Parts: sequence; C-alpha cells; structure tokens
Amino acid sequence: RGDLASAFAKFQEGMKLAPESANASELGLLYFDQGKYQEAVAAMEQYLNSGGSGDRAQHARQIRERALKKLNQQGK
Repeated sequence: RGDLASAFAKFQEGMKLAPESANASELGLLYFDQGKYQEAVAAMEQYLNSGGSGDRAQHARQIRERALKKLNQQGK
C-alpha cells in the first residue's frame, strides 16, 4: 500500500496550495481507509462545497455517507 504517512503529508501540502482542488476528495479517501471517519467527512464536504462535480463528486458523496454511517455505528 505504500507509505501512508508520506501520502498524507503530500495531500495536506496540496490542500494548502489548492484547497479547492480534488485533493480534498483524495485526502478524504485516505482518511476513510485509516478509519478516521470524522476527517473523511470533513474532507469530502470541503471538496463538495468547493464545486466538485461529476463522477468524482458522486464518489465523494458515497464515501461521505459511508463515513457517516461508521460514525453513527460508533456512537459519534
């Protein structure tokens, strides 16, 4: 799977440079895969609120909903 710490750092740097970009959805996926569901929801919402559209936006909505379900199951 590679070096996740490095991937996080690169995506977070990308977010600083271009917060409206698709980086937020990619960061959201990384958070989701790590079980960081609150962070995943926030990243996906940031992406969607920045005007994300098309297939990537649909996928972001799906991941956001899955993360919200996980949080609900955890009682958070």
